[in-house]
Amino acid sequence: QTCALPSGVSTCALAVVEGNQVSSHSKAGVIVAGAQGVAVVAGNTVSYCRVGISARESEEVLVQSNTVKHCEISCLTCYRVRCLQLSGNTFCEARKSVVSLDSVGCASVHGNLVEGGRMHGIMVCGQPMEGAAVEISENRVRYCGWSGVFVRTGPQKCTVRGNQILQCGIAGVEVRAAEDQDDEPVTAASLPSMVAANTISACSVGLSAAHCAVVAEGNLLWGLKMGLKLSRGCLAAVLGNFCEASGVIGNGAGGSLACLSGSVLFAEGNELYSRNSAAVFVEQGVRQAVLRRNVLCSDCTAVVIRDSEAYVVENFIYNTPRGVEVQDPSRGPLQCLHALGNTLESCGTALVLFPAPEDREVARVFEELNSIRSDEREFEPLTLRHACECLDLQRSHAVVQVAELPQHHGEVEEVLRAFSRLFHSSLMGSAASTSDNR
Repeated sequence: QTCALPSGVSTCALAVVEGNQVSSHSKAGVIVAGAQGVAVVAGNTVSYCRVGISARESEEVLVQSNTVKHCEISCLTCYRVRCLQLSGNTFCEARKSVVSLDSVGCASVHGNLVEGGRMHGIMVCGQPMEGAAVEISENRVRYCGWSGVFVRTGPQKCTVRGNQILQCGIAGVEVRAAEDQDDEPVTAASLPSMVAANTISACSVGLSAAHCAVVAEGNLLWGLKMGLKLSRGCLAAVLGNFCEASGVIGNGAGGSLACLSGSVLFAEGNELYSRNSAAVFVEQGVRQAVLRRNVLCSDCTAVVIRDSEAYVVENFIYNTPRGVEVQDPSRGPLQCLHALGNTLESCGTALVLFPAPEDREVARVFEELNSIRSDEREFEPLTLRHACECLDLQRSHAVVQVAELPQHHGEVEEVLRAFSRLFHSSLMGSAASTSDNR
């Protein structure tokens, strides 16, 4: 069925709305409502409507190769659509979120251009349908007032992969708990969202995750105030990302990776560079943080730990005035910082304790368990080119592997095993059996 009315309305078992030009409609340019079969919306041009394309309470909707611009609310809204595919569309300029998916089932948002939302570029929210899974992949998202991709997680699996996100006011990707889960603790049973292989630049924050479980793997984060921000009891694995950040956002936090307020962090195989703030900041009240086999560089401090328990294991810390800084340790520095097998090169001061203890026991233990190499070179403003030339870096492909650590640091091994089981079993597919064997 082809609809040539100003507003195409489909309630059929099989419907095609194709090749129409719709403009200046007070409700929506194209409406798909109550479709029991397949509804296809393809090749339409919709502009200056309240909503460009609206799909609600339908079984299967395919939205392909449409151009939707200058909408009063959103370019596309979906509510309780069981199977949704958005591909090859151009969605530009909306006064709220450009694409809004509310309470959907299985949804694929692939290969679209999304730009110019006063709120979010792509927003996923509401109560997911049974068996829900959302994948947002290979889209170009830019020039949004809030976040490029905003996900309210529920019991569905959500994957944000391979997108290019540019110049968004709050975050490139923002992941938060569903509204009805705000008061529930994040545990190993929480299904993590996957944020992988995205390129995010010129945003305030690259990835912001709050009160949810998330895996961030293989992202390129560049030209940001803060790279990754984990807050409100987030449970996160940060694997093989490259991040360059400059700036401070509240409470002294900033830089490439900030772990805040009751969160749990496992970070491995990342390359983290920061100007004007620490490369890694662990705030007071964090439940636990594990930093393992990362490359860390800052013109300030590589790692700041503020009265929280942190395991800093086998990292390479380079060209930094202060290597590791422990602030206000209420239980004593040795109870906050477990540092083993790190290499600190060209660091002005390897370990800074604030306030400074009267004896040097902590510093002596730190020097025994870590390799410290220094020279007389002047510290230079960090640039990506300089870092790559100095370190001859190759992008990391992080797979959590638990190494045998000395017996007196067995608690580190146990923490790594716990993270390995949690994230590999839920997201890595075939790697799950390998993780279990470990």
